[in-house]
Amino acid sequence: MIRTYYLLVIIMLAGCTGRNANEVRPLYQNNPSSDLIYADLQLYEIKENVHPVLDTIISRVIDCPNFKNKPINFVFTSYIDSLQRTLISIENNTEIFDFDYSICDGVFYYKGYQFAYIGNKNNLIKEIKESIKVYYIKRDNLHEIHNEKGEFFHSSWNYLMEDETFKCTSYTDCGEYYHGGET
Repeated sequence: MIRTYYLLVIIMLAGCTGRNANEVRPLYQNNPSSDLIYADLQLYEIKENVHPVLDTIISRVIDCPNFKNKPINFVFTSYIDSLQRTLISIENNTEIFDFDYSICDGVFYYKGYQFAYIGNKNNLIKEIKESIKVYYIKRDNLHEIHNEKGEFFHSSWNYLMEDETFKCTSYTDCGEYYHGGET
């Protein structure tokens, strides 16, 4: 009997922890399936030389109080400029369900985070012979959704890659801005 009492108290206390945080609304909650659409995207793997850049960005975003208790994914854009340099832009995305994934060329996952990929196939990614369905809310149905956005509702970083080395050219992050020179 005493064992049962202690077990009940432990279960009740365990159920109370962590409830002060805001909860992220799952996509399917309050969104009927008729509001949803999907994009069938190529699955990629990011090459190891990009890992330190992604590690830094992920760390900065999760440490920023502006994104506390918000779902976080990223948009990774890569293209070649007229000087044949690889330019990279990475932006965090806290509105993961109303991002239009149909504009993406693929998707990759790194450390549990989804990165929507936009750009040319290049030496930064490796194609995996799979595709994945990414669900999001139809554009026509977004008029009823209101998302709170402060002045700094997202962060973005721009990099120049030359000779397998990344140089940060600018960023906006958690209220900070940096512009390090020409691109």
